Amino acid sequence: GSSYTDSYIRRALRPRPGQRVAVKLDGCQPQSLAITDGHGNVDLTIVRLGGIIELNILQPTPTGLATLQYQFVYRPAQQLTPIHLVVEGHGDRTRQLYRETWIDNSDAPTEYEDHADPDALLLGNGFEITEDHVYAMCQVVGNRSQHYLRTTDAGLRVPMEFLYYSATPAIMRILAST
Repeated sequence: GSSYTDSYIRRALRPRPGQRVAVKLDGCQPQSLAITDGHGNVDLTIVRLGGIIELNILQPTPTGLATLQYQFVYRPAQQLTPIHLVVEGHGDRTRQLYRETWIDNSDAPTEYEDHADPDALLLGNGFEITEDHVYAMCQVVGNRSQHYLRTTDAGLRVPMEFLYYSATPAIMRILAST
């Protein structure tokens, strides 16, 4: 339609301290771009494969790297908006990131039954909530409530944000199995 949004590609390509950018050319035409962090780890790649532009954002996981892959098509005839997201398969590529991030990536995973993949394993390790965790979470989310500053005679109070932390593995299981 007639609505436009800011490009998330600009945010992904925004320069950050310590980054290095490598561009490979084929004659005068760029073929690929790789952005590495200050430690030499690849954060992002862009590769031109014929008429398709592939953007890969790499995310470290406990067992390696997970990749969020976007594919775009270049249509120079559409001068105002020549680059378009390839919608076909986009959901599958996003679910693959969830699989790589949350499934089969733990030394002690919890099994679950999944009709799409009954052999899949889900990261389901327990965790203990401490005063330090609650304080750190409140700092991150800007929660300044006095209820969460310290343990009282009634026990430790925990903000609702911890619900998301504890529910994320189950949510990812659902997203990755559809």
